[in-house]
Amino acid sequence: MRIALTVVMAIVMFGGTSTAQAHLVTKPKGETLKHRLASQTENLAHAKYVCRRGKGDHKRWSCKAVAWLTSERKETYRKLNPPDIKTYIRTHHPCLADIIEGEPEYGSHGENARYIPTLDYGGGHGNVYEAYGIPQANPGYKMKSAGPDWATNPWTQLRWMIGYVNGRYGGECEARAYKRRYNVY
Repeated sequence: MRIALTVVMAIVMFGGTSTAQAHLVTKPKGETLKHRLASQTENLAHAKYVCRRGKGDHKRWSCKAVAWLTSERKETYRKLNPPDIKTYIRTHHPCLADIIEGEPEYGSHGENARYIPTLDYGGGHGNVYEAYGIPQANPGYKMKSAGPDWATNPWTQLRWMIGYVNGRYGGECEARAYKRRYNVY
């Protein structure tokens, strides 16, 4: 890996490519995300070492490499470790979180405080002919338009819910306002 970083730095130092393009060396085809993360971690450690102890252009380019390697490594880490659905919805879709958590089964004390995707309205699991899943789609099987794993995948259910509230109410917060006013959405 140090050889790859040295090659990248040599190419950049002698005008072969831009720093932004040089990061492609850390993403060879066919490599898994785990391998990529390990490679980026090793390259980053080496770049930091040279940045602290190197001299001249080698040090300067290693210090620049630290910035883009750090960014690339963070992105790879995020892909390998996605947030749980509840945290994601609360962070990125707070209006949807209010709708979901307003359902008796989904509230902080309900059975689905963890956003279980197979919960049906009756508090059971798996009856797709009534309100079902995180969005409590009624009937639940209408979420099949979002993907073949609609009945068990919370991310597919979220994708369906976003499309539904945008299409029907014009946005997530508009759907929340409607739910607050009429107690349905």
